[in-house]
Parts: sequence; C-alpha cells; structure tokens
Amino acid sequence: MIAPSNRLVAAGFLLLLPATVLGGVIALALVPAIVWIAALCCVAVIDLLAGRARRPELQIRVPEKIAAQRGQSFEFWAEALQSSRKPVQVRFAVVWPANFRFQPAIFEDVLGSTKLTWHQTVSGPERGVFHLSRAFFDSASPLGLWRYRQSVPLKTEIRIYPGLRSEARKMARFLVRGASGWQRQPRVGRGREFEKLREYEAGDGFDTIHWKATAKRRFPVTKVFQVEQAQEVYVIVDASRLSSRRALFRSEEEPESILERTLAAGLLFGAVAERQGDKFGMAIISDQVERFVPASNGSAHFNRCRDLLCSVYSREVAPDFTEITATLLERLRRRSLLVFFISLDDPVVAEDFLRSVGHLTKRHLVLLLILCPPGVEPLFSKRSISTEVEMFDRIGGHLRWAGLAELGRRLTQAGVHFKLVNSETVSVEAASSYLNLKRRQLL
Repeated sequence: MIAPSNRLVAAGFLLLLPATVLGGVIALALVPAIVWIAALCCVAVIDLLAGRARRPELQIRVPEKIAAQRGQSFEFWAEALQSSRKPVQVRFAVVWPANFRFQPAIFEDVLGSTKLTWHQTVSGPERGVFHLSRAFFDSASPLGLWRYRQSVPLKTEIRIYPGLRSEARKMARFLVRGASGWQRQPRVGRGREFEKLREYEAGDGFDTIHWKATAKRRFPVTKVFQVEQAQEVYVIVDASRLSSRRALFRSEEEPESILERTLAAGLLFGAVAERQGDKFGMAIISDQVERFVPASNGSAHFNRCRDLLCSVYSREVAPDFTEITATLLERLRRRSLLVFFISLDDPVVAEDFLRSVGHLTKRHLVLLLILCPPGVEPLFSKRSISTEVEMFDRIGGHLRWAGLAELGRRLTQAGVHFKLVNSETVSVEAASSYLNLKRRQLL
C-alpha cells in the first residue's frame, strides 16, 4: 500500500495552494503557477518511482511462544533483516489484543546491512491464551514524500497464567520440601501402610500382632506400619456463575473475581502437595466436570495444570453436584483428598451440595473452602458503624455469614472438613488445613 507522507501533504498545502490561488487571481502569475505545480508533481512522481525501486524486502522474526503471569510485564522482541544493503528508515508496529498495555506503540529506526531488533515492554491484565496474527511496517521514499506500507503475518502465542507472585510470598513457608510450616510437626498415629514384620517387643498392642505369622513361627510377630507416601490430592475449582463475582479489588481499575483467586490458590496448593511428596490433580466444575487432570507430580505435570487454567472462564450456569459427584466417583478409584474451592452462599446450591457430598465422604476425604464474598462477616468484626446504610449492610452481611456458619455445622456432621475463609488468606488457609489433615493421617 502506498500513502502520501506528512511531508507531501505539507508541501501541497504550502506550495500548491498559494500557486493555485495566485494563478487564478493574477493573470501574469498563471504560467509560473502552472510550471510550479508541474514541477512539484514531477518531483513527487519521480520520488514515488525511485521509492518503489528501493522498497525493502524485510524478514520479520518474532518469538513463537511467550509466557507471563497475570499483571506481570514481559518483553516482546521483533527482529528485522533486509536483503538489500542500502540503509532505509523503517517503522514497525504490532497489533496487540484488546486490553494489553504497551509503550511505545510504533518503532522507528534506520535499518542498514545488519539486522535490527526492537524491544517492547507489554503486560497482559487478563488471563488466557492470545495470538498475535499480524504486524505492519512501512518505509519512506528517498525524498520522504511517500510511505510504502506492508503487513506481515505473525504466529506468536501468548499465555497469560494466573498471578502467583503475591500469593507465593504468603505461601513461602509451605513451599519447603518436607516441612509443615516453619518447623517440622510430629505426625499423629502410626501410619496405615504396611511396611514389614518383626518380633514382638514390649509395649506393642495386640491389634498389631500378625496371628498367622505368629502361629507359623511359634513366637509373637508384630506388623510394622509406615506413613503413607504419594497420596493423591485433587483440587476442584468452581467455574459456575457464582465464581464470577468480585472477590476484591487489586486496584481501582482492576477488579479480581473469585475465580481468579481460587485458580491461583489451587495451583499453589498443588505445589505444596508436591513438596510434601503427594500427587496432585485438578478438576474444573460448572454444571458438570468440564476438565479433569489425573493426579501426578513433576514439573511437566505442573505446567500441564497451569496451561489448563489459562483458558478457564466463568459460565452462567448453576453447578449440578449430582452429576459432578457421579463423575468424580467414577474417575477416582483410590481414596483421595478432594479440596473444593466453591461458593455456597446461595441456599439452593448449598442444599444440592449437602445432598450429594455424602456419597464422596464414604470413599474420599473432603475439604471444603468457601470464600466469603465482600461484606459477609460477623457484625462487630470491624470498626464502629457511622451511618444507617452501613448498619443495614453490616446486618445483611452478618446474616449471610451466620447462614454459612450453620451450613458449616451441617457439613461437619456429614463428614466434610469445612473452613470459611476470606479471599486474602485463602491460599494460606488451604495449605494449613491440608498439612493439618496430613499430620493427623486422616487420608
């Protein structure tokens, strides 16, 4: 595409317009005006043809994949190399997806015989998978009267993962391999996994005697147990309509939903489980089990779970826990710890979960973490009330909190380990609850 430059437009306005006016008003100035206009047009045509002859053929190279965290800046680079050795001034710009933040937008430099690399700092405020499909560059004619514009197809995939930096700082004490908090804590009990047989010693309980081995060897033999290793832990994140509500404001311009908080907390929870020697898996639920990753460990498995969370978005559906429970029971054959990150402040959804969770607790250990929406808290947990509107808001929040507390008591009776947490401490509370269950050997 060929377009006139600002220099040509300015020349036309400053030279052609006065010459045309003078030629129309003064008869003697008509011939000089025509000559002046013809000369400028000839110069423009010659510059156009000369520019077409020296138009550069650029080869643009960009990264194929870029990975960054939500709200974190990353560096994008583009490398240009031309076949001709003549220096030419080039402008280059990339078409970024909506809501991406970058500065500056257009690069301009002189490309000589060597390659030229542009760098740009970009940040993606939204989680997801994005693609760069096209970029544009243009070059100027020798006199700068014309610009030659070309488009270049790009194949760059940008993955914006859940933001983990702030949460990882809070979870630093849990991300130490083999440690339960700042210090090691003793485990309660003797373990459930059989290790070996040995001769009876004073103090061994009668329930640990292996009677068949005792009868065969004709002296008391005791069973020795060890703490279970490589247990399976599953993080189950709710992506139904309730998860799209605001959890908190990271800044005035950037609200954060409950889903964003639970995705980051669930991913870090999996890292904590792996540090403890367990295998972790993930499940995304809405009105059904949308995505399921079997429990495993290792960096490749962690990256697989992280890639899964890139394209998880809230759906305007209510969760169907009857269907979800049936699917989980079918896929999970081994006793596992199921950690639910869901919202149950809707009474209908809470009753549905309460009816269905009993089937899970018969085979698995269930830990339920409910994020309190903003304002759902005890009445006198904050400072004094100043206005009547604030008083009614606080009373409404207290009633909702009391309803969740009553629901927690019913869930505890059903065998569910229940915890009501706020969005700021959900990661720490989840890790603390998991390590406490592991220390007590309830799994």
